[in-house]
This record gives sequence, C-alpha cells and structure tokens, in this order.
Amino acid sequence: MPLVKCSECGQEISDIAQSCLKCGTPVKKALSVEEKIHPVYDKQIYTAAILFTVQSCLVILVIITSILSTTGLIKGLEEIDTTRQLTITTMIWVIANILVHALGVLIYILAWLRIGRLTKLGFLTAMSCVGIIIHALLILTYSHILITPSIKEICDLAQFVLVASGIFVILFGLGILPLKQWFGRFATTVGIVNIVTGACLVVLCLPIGMIGAVVMAILEIILFFRAAKKLAS
Repeated sequence: MPLVKCSECGQEISDIAQSCLKCGTPVKKALSVEEKIHPVYDKQIYTAAILFTVQSCLVILVIITSILSTTGLIKGLEEIDTTRQLTITTMIWVIANILVHALGVLIYILAWLRIGRLTKLGFLTAMSCVGIIIHALLILTYSHILITPSIKEICDLAQFVLVASGIFVILFGLGILPLKQWFGRFATTVGIVNIVTGACLVVLCLPIGMIGAVVMAILEIILFFRAAKKLAS
C-alpha cells in the first residue's frame, strides 16, 4: 500500500490509515466522483461479510436449539438410556454447528486473515490462523458425534467449546484493538465487546455471553463491510 505524508508533522503513514501514528492528526482523503458513484470494495472481505451474516443467523439457530435440546438431554438422561440416542432438536443443533464452523473457516480465510495481512498486524494474523484451525477441529468433532451420537459427549463438548471459545474470543479481541488506526473507536468497541463476551463464556455466564455474542456478530458484520471499502486495493 502506498505511503502519504501527514499534513501536520510530515510523518509517512499508510494511505488507508485513519490518523497519523506520530501526532494523531486525522487523515482525510477526497473521493473522486467515480468512487462516490461506484465505491470500490475488497471482494474477499465483502464476500466474507455476506457469509458472516448467514453464519450469524445459524448461530441464532444454535442458541435456540441449545436451549431446547438442553432440557431434552437432561430429561432423557433421567428417564431412559440415551447414550446412543439423539432428539431431532439436538441433531439440528449438531448440524447447525457444523455449518457455523464451516462458514467460520471461510470467514477467517477471506476476511480476518486478509485484514491482518493488509494492516500488517501480526497478532491478528496469528489469531486468524488459530481460528481456522479451531473451526476445522470442531467440524471434525461435531461430525464424529453425528455419526456416533452420544449425549454425554455432546454435554461435555458443549461445556468445553464454551470455555475454549471464550479464551480464544478474548485473545482475538486483543488482536482487533490495534485496528483503531484504521477504523477509529469503532474497532476499539468491537475489541472490547469480544473481550467481555469471551470472559462471560469462560465463566459460563451464558445469558450475558449469548447477548454479547449477538452484539459481537452485528458489530463484526459492520466492521467487515467497512473494511471491504477501506482496505480495497
């Protein structure tokens, strides 16, 4: 990406930076008439933003089926031998999770990994790679449960995923915070929401964690669309 000089201190900074790293002066770019009529978007990040919107809808389905299936699982364990038996609601929950994590792999590859590289933020790039690996492993795990269902495995997995996801979301939130240089306070807000939501998941505070997850998804969708325009090459 080309460099431009700060109008105040003369420091060379990226032409997509929102402010000068040295003096903090906002960087303003005049848009051409063509850019105003036909704005340019980064196709990978824009595609990821659409996929993330679909994924968020699936996450809502997962949350609903989690609530419904939890009641069913507890009742089933009490009344009958269900070590090899899954309710329809629970099967929907498993399949929805597989789709969520499959989309997650694409989103990390298309969006977060690309954003990390374009902004040259090493920690964000590293966390994006970790995210890809985590989603891939979870796809394999949920697929195994779908083939050889075990209610005990599902209960154990659900708790493990919540705690592990919480730790990862906290670290990922820390990786998002440096994006303030490009997206201002909005990036800071997204990072903080990630950190708070992750902390709630780690301590299994599900009501606040679920609300935080929904807010986090909405903010990240907005961030993706902004990034698709801001980081377009």
